[in-house]
Amino acid sequence: MNNLAELLNEEMRRRGLSMREVGNLTGVTHTTINRILNGHRVNLTTLERVSQFLHVQAADFIPGSTGEDNLIRALAAIVRKDPALEGILLRAADKVSDGEIAPEVLRDIVRYATWRIDNSVSPQ
Repeated sequence: MNNLAELLNEEMRRRGLSMREVGNLTGVTHTTINRILNGHRVNLTTLERVSQFLHVQAADFIPGSTGEDNLIRALAAIVRKDPALEGILLRAADKVSDGEIAPEVLRDIVRYATWRIDNSVSPQ
């Protein structure tokens, strides 16, 4: 897994861009760009935007995703539908990174959450 902060810093230097300029190009605030450069975690939407700017797969920065772009898209779709799940999903990703659970478990969680959200019945 590549380090997002290092890649972003390298690209900024290569192109001579400031944090504010990168923020404008990505649609992310310059303060969030600063947080990334300082190694802080960001939400999935921000990760997608910065990854597109860097021309890399966002999934490369999700523990256990092994570069599967469909996993990051599924995670982002789940969070868009139910933002309260973001923290839970990121904790699960951390557990994969720490070796506490297998990557397949995260994939199964994503598949189940997607199915559950897509097949839920709204109360009348």
